[in-house]
Amino acid sequence: MLNTAVKINGKKTKPARWFSIWICLALFLAAPASIEAAPLIHVDKPAHDFGEVKEGAVVEHAFEVANSGDQVLEIRGVKPS
Repeated sequence: MLNTAVKINGKKTKPARWFSIWICLALFLAAPASIEAAPLIHVDKPAHDFGEVKEGAVVEHAFEVANSGDQVLEIRGVKPS
């Protein structure tokens, strides 16, 4: 029978166990690097219905926009629908 145990610090362990530990450690350390800082737009009410509006009438509505991210949020253009 082939002995696959390895001695580390005087204790016998199986290589498969160490391989699993190294994989978990690598994934743990790599995870924060894959999450990039970014802006995140947040609008409580993203739509507003004016109802019926007579032609030529001027209507206004203010949308509250917040940046929930950790980088600068740039709004480069707004279009009505």
